[in-house]
Amino acid sequence: MQEFPKCLYLNGDVEDEFKIVFSPEEEEAMRFDGYADAGAPKPSDEVISLEEQAAALGVKVDKRWGVERLTAEIEKAKA
Repeated sequence: MQEFPKCLYLNGDVEDEFKIVFSPEEEEAMRFDGYADAGAPKPSDEVISLEEQAAALGVKVDKRWGVERLTAEIEKAKA
């Protein structure tokens, strides 16, 4: 694991905006906002749609969640 500071790119795209983070707390906040390590895979349309649904239900979405976790969190929020 890389120590700080480290560079995170919007959607993991090195051609896009980037932020330098200096602590685990800053890193967590930036990852929540869609920043990732260079070359990180971009979320699928399905994941993006589920993230939007979850957020609309008041779920605090973690950008690391995949389809399975997002679906579970949405169902939990609806219950």
